[in-house]
Amino acid sequence: MRRLGWPDASIDDLIDAACSVRFERGRVLYRDGSTATDLFWMLEGVAKLSVPGALGKRVLVALAKPGALLGSHLVVSGRRLDEATALTSLHAAAISNTRFREITSHLPTPVLQEMTRVTLDYLSRTFARTVKLLTLDLRGKLALGLLDVADGFGVVDADGRLLKIRLTHEELADLTGVSRARVTKALREFAEQGLVVRRGRDLVIRARELREVCGS
Repeated sequence: MRRLGWPDASIDDLIDAACSVRFERGRVLYRDGSTATDLFWMLEGVAKLSVPGALGKRVLVALAKPGALLGSHLVVSGRRLDEATALTSLHAAAISNTRFREITSHLPTPVLQEMTRVTLDYLSRTFARTVKLLTLDLRGKLALGLLDVADGFGVVDADGRLLKIRLTHEELADLTGVSRARVTKALREFAEQGLVVRRGRDLVIRARELREVCGS
C-alpha cells in the first residue's frame, strides 16, 4: 500500500478497521444480489468471480489473487452483480464498505485517481474479454481461457508456462462458456497437438501457439 502512495495514517486506519477471515476451498465469500456491505482484501489464495448465465449456468469472469480487492467493482445500487468463491484455501482482510469509503476519502488525489484507473482497467478488460468470447469458436474460447489463467497464475517453464493453480474441467468450462464435455475433448486435442503438456495433474501451456488459436 505504501508503494501505491497510501499515507501511513491511512494504512493504520485500514488495519485497525479490518479483520482477518479465512475461507476453505469452495466456500462462498458473497453472492450476487447480496448487499455490498463488506469488502475483502485478498492476502493468500485464489478466488473465482462468476455471474449468472443462461439456464442456471454460472459464467466465470475472473480469477483473483493476493492483492485484489473483492466486492468493489461489480456493484449497482448497492447490490453485487458477481459471486466470489474460494478456489483454494483463502485468507483475506475484511472491512466494511462504509468504513473503507471513509478512509479512502482522505487519501491524496493522485492515489484516488490511480484506484479509479485500476477499477476502470478491470471493467474494460472484463468487457473486452466477454465480447471476444462471443466471436470465438470452441478452440479459441479454451485457448483464451488458458491464456487468462497463465497471465495471472503462470510461471516460465522449459515447455512454456506452468499453471500454478489447478482448474477442473468444469471450472474451465465456466471460464470459457462451453460444456465440460467439450472442454475435455478440446483439451485432449490440444495435448495431441502439443499446445498443452500434461504432467500428472499439472498443466503447461504454449502461450504463443495458443494466442494464434484465439487471435490474440
